[in-house]
Amino acid sequence: MRRVINAAVENIETIRRKFMREWLLIEVVEQDDTTIPTRGRLMYHTPSKSEAYHWLLSSKQHLYIVYSDDIPANFEDMF
Repeated sequence: MRRVINAAVENIETIRRKFMREWLLIEVVEQDDTTIPTRGRLMYHTPSKSEAYHWLLSSKQHLYIVYSDDIPANFEDMF
């Protein structure tokens, strides 16, 4: 897991494009009218799904978790 220090607030899609096949934990600072996160600050990133969920569950922050690419077919069963 890589913790990001002093990350800038960016568009969620901009953050996703910076990483390939990684799980991203983002502090949401803005959402649209339907409550979909649109802007945030990257807090952590990792290629490991289990590591990302470990950090998500142990964090005291309210974080949005998203995969940087399209979700692989073998991950769809978990949702």
